[in-house]
Amino acid sequence: MRTAVLLLLLSALVGCSAFGHDCTAVGSWNGVTVEFAPGLQLVSGSLAVTVCDDHECGAFEDDWARRPMWGGLPALTATFDDLGRSFEPGTVHVTAELRDQAGAVIARREQAVELSRIQPNGKDCDGDGWVNGGMSMTLEDAVVVAS
Repeated sequence: MRTAVLLLLLSALVGCSAFGHDCTAVGSWNGVTVEFAPGLQLVSGSLAVTVCDDHECGAFEDDWARRPMWGGLPALTATFDDLGRSFEPGTVHVTAELRDQAGAVIARREQAVELSRIQPNGKDCDGDGWVNGGMSMTLEDAVVVAS
């Protein structure tokens, strides 16, 4: 009994790391996510993202209808696989465009985005982890078309 109490006390004092811990299903992705303000809703069209660092760029385009929702906002995640290359943590230049069905740009934003390495379960579970970052497009990014 005394040994069991000492073991319980020891585990509480040093935490799970002394005895190992289970990895959770929490994960992440490698890439850049662009969220779109509700006022930038489309019935159909496309989203395009270009990500550049000091070496080269990667680009991805997807159909608006397939966009997922993140916290109630439509979003596009361009993974490194989608972009055709990987990026290291640091600052990248991201250009995001929202196009209507005819291909006309209706919103555009260029922004420096900080990519960070994350390991939500710790290095023991996630190894090198994931590298990602994000930005948001607002109504201020809408392209005004002359009439």
